[in-house]
Amino acid sequence: MKQFVKKENMKIVISLALSVLYLLLESYITATSLSIAFFDALLYHNLIIKIFVIAAFLILPQIHFHKNTQENSEASEDIELEVFKKVSQVITSPIPIISQVNQISALVKSHLKTPCVFIAEYQTNEILILNTDPNLKEFGIKEKYSPYAENLQENSIEYILSLFFLEKRDFLTQKVETLDGPYQAYFSALTRENSSKPFGIIVILSEKEENFEHIIKGLSALIAFSISLHQRKIASEKFQEQLLQKDDTLGIPTNTVLQTIIEREYHRFLRYESNLSLIIIEIDHIQNLQNIFSAEVTLELKKEFSKLITKNIRATDTFGKWTENRFAIVASSIDFRSARSLAKKLTSLLANHRFVKVGKITCSYGVTSLATEDTIATFRKRAEDALNEAIKKGGNAIEVKILV
Repeated sequence: MKQFVKKENMKIVISLALSVLYLLLESYITATSLSIAFFDALLYHNLIIKIFVIAAFLILPQIHFHKNTQENSEASEDIELEVFKKVSQVITSPIPIISQVNQISALVKSHLKTPCVFIAEYQTNEILILNTDPNLKEFGIKEKYSPYAENLQENSIEYILSLFFLEKRDFLTQKVETLDGPYQAYFSALTRENSSKPFGIIVILSEKEENFEHIIKGLSALIAFSISLHQRKIASEKFQEQLLQKDDTLGIPTNTVLQTIIEREYHRFLRYESNLSLIIIEIDHIQNLQNIFSAEVTLELKKEFSKLITKNIRATDTFGKWTENRFAIVASSIDFRSARSLAKKLTSLLANHRFVKVGKITCSYGVTSLATEDTIATFRKRAEDALNEAIKKGGNAIEVKILV
């Protein structure tokens, strides 16, 4: 009895440790992508509740197993605990996700004494096998499958993979035919936390029928946890790369960067109700200037203008290229009043600055702030409409449009 309690305690410790690790990493990524304090991101997840939800998700398949299969041997329990321990060590290691997949598959094969284990991820129109084990070819396992293939044999692995992909199945055990002969196959879907939609699958082939349901469901939870973290890390890295993109000629953030920041701040607004303002700027009579001066002179004008504006906004604001002849400032944490004050400041700045070969210029400004009823599209359009109204007034004007 003491030995059983000790094993159950070990499972609980492993599950809770993984839960805490997941929360810390997820909160770090959230804090990075939304530019908020790490502690705020941690509090947002309702720490205590989430720990126990995730822990319960990992523990319940094991408790269910012990409750309904008391006839299983002590050796079987030892194997189960050892598998979860070693898999937990793999998914918390810093190695690449494909290496994790290969190591997990090898561990499961070794401890359960099964000939084949593989993990697949659902893509938009295909099922991609993540393992790079060459031995999979012996069983006829391909690198990827089309879930929409026709005339598949009902006892083939490809057919069941397609079934899981199309029908969002959770678990199935069935006899299948492979190149190496018939095997008992166990399929379990990989599902993200707070989602009922599977994004992948783990498959175990066994030479005989075994009671693997409990362990494969536990494994699918651990593997889903690991892949989800990896995907979030990739998304965060991609986001950071986008923020570093600069326009080739002006050396300021591109429109893509501005849209990325607006999207980030929009989601931050939905979560924390933080302010966000947008100022779109156009140099007055820019078309006439381009007709009067050479392309080189107008390009130098835009470069000098960009440097001047960038030096006179907050470090938390982002000035970048909106269109060919328009610029924008994405101003976080301020409302339309502060944004209008910023536009007035820039107007005064330009009134006292002479540009090389061109002299003094003026600008028109379209100002707006994000409202609860807004989408990203309506937010952007309102700023553009405000700018167009400022231009219609003859330029050197600030127009503010808000939702009331």
